This record gives sequence, C-alpha cells and structure tokens, in this order.
Amino acid sequence: MIAAKNEHQTSPRFLRAASRLLRAPGDTAALLELGDSISTTRWFTRSLQVAKAQNGVDLSRDASVSIPQLTELSRYPAESLGARFSCFMAIYGLMEFRSSRSPSNEREWLRERSRVVHDLLHVILDYGIEVEDEIKLNAHLAFSIGLPISCLIVGGGLIRIAFTKPKRLFALAQDLLAIRARVRNRRCLILEPIEDWLHEPVSVVQARLLG
Repeated sequence: MIAAKNEHQTSPRFLRAASRLLRAPGDTAALLELGDSISTTRWFTRSLQVAKAQNGVDLSRDASVSIPQLTELSRYPAESLGARFSCFMAIYGLMEFRSSRSPSNEREWLRERSRVVHDLLHVILDYGIEVEDEIKLNAHLAFSIGLPISCLIVGGGLIRIAFTKPKRLFALAQDLLAIRARVRNRRCLILEPIEDWLHEPVSVVQARLLG
C-alpha cells in the first residue's frame, strides 16, 4: 500500500478500487479505476522511465491505436493475428477496449496503450482468460518494465491461486521464472507496434516477439 501512495493523494481511490476487486475480481470498472489511481504514483514514474529507455523514442504518440473493428478483422486471412483476435474475442464473449481519452502526456500514453493492446497479447501469447492466464500475461509486463497494475494483478492472482488451487502454485512459479528469463533484455510487448502486424500470420508475429 505504501508503494501505491502517490503525489496527488489518490490513495483513498486506490483503496476503494482494490476493495471492489477483492470482492469481485472480474469487475473491469474497478480494475480501470485501480489503474487510474496508480498512474500518478512514483511507482508508475519508474515504470515509465524503464519503458522510455527500452523504446528509445518519444512515448507521447496518440494512444488511440488503429485497430479495426472486430467485424472487419474477422475477414482477414484465417491465420492472421487480426482474424485470430476477432475469433478470440467472440469465443470468450469479450468487447474490445477502445480508449476514450486522448493522452496529454507520456504517462497517460503508457497507461492507455497497455489497455488497448491487452487482449491482443492474449492471442500472441496463446493465453486464455483464466486467473492463471492473466497472471502469466501480466508477468511479462511486470518483469519487463514493472508496470504497477500488472504487478498488482500478478500479486493478487497468486494470492487467489494460493487459496483456491494451492497445488498449482509450484507449476505457476516455474512458469513465472521462465517468463522472467524470456523478457530479459527484450523490449516490453506493449511497446511493440502490434497493430501494424494484424495482417500477418500469428506464428510470424510470435516468432518476432517471442523468439
């Protein structure tokens, strides 16, 4: 909790959102509020500094990533990232996240970018939407740039697994160690121009990003 306290005194908002998530882990609105509440923290600032060092370019670009509508993506070649993304969203009954805010600074860019490309990462990493999948996906971002919301999701998810599926903890820990090794010396996935590769086969994108 100390790490999440920020310069603008939004810690009550953080605690409120965290409390809601503890009661209802699937509460997307609470998750977004939690992310907003920590995007002005020193913790987030450190993550931003790491991201800027990795990216080597200005992060103040428009976060309104140009991702076509799912109906259009469904007409892409069957093995393309776009078509697979459309199929993934349909299978799980998900709605794509589109940023309603135009970022005014690098901090907002990173926060919104991480949200817009999140579900694409599920497809690239071949993860479902169970708690363990979310832990592993967010571990890529937590280990790579220390993204605060991802760190919290990994920590909270592990606590949940400890109570609900304790026998899975050892295998999950091994997976996390492998992810930590994988992302070492690699640019964070959310900094990659994933939206430019929607026409490409998923296997090609995976080889490019995951080696």
